[in-house]
Amino acid sequence: MSHKPISLKQALHRASLGISLFTFITKKAKDERCEINLNNLIALAHGIHQEIYRDLSKHAPQNPVNKLT
Repeated sequence: MSHKPISLKQALHRASLGISLFTFITKKAKDERCEINLNNLIALAHGIHQEIYRDLSKHAPQNPVNKLT
């Protein structure tokens, strides 16, 4: 991975992809009956990631996901 900073638009887009990934992982973990501790850690990471996404979206001039084309 590059150590160059990414734009706010890119950060918000990547954060939204991360939320989708966490949602998928959470569903799979429940379907496969993972240990409760693992489910709790996944849920904690998902919540932190959602907070980051919300904070990033507050600083975006408009919905950058729609402008990435």
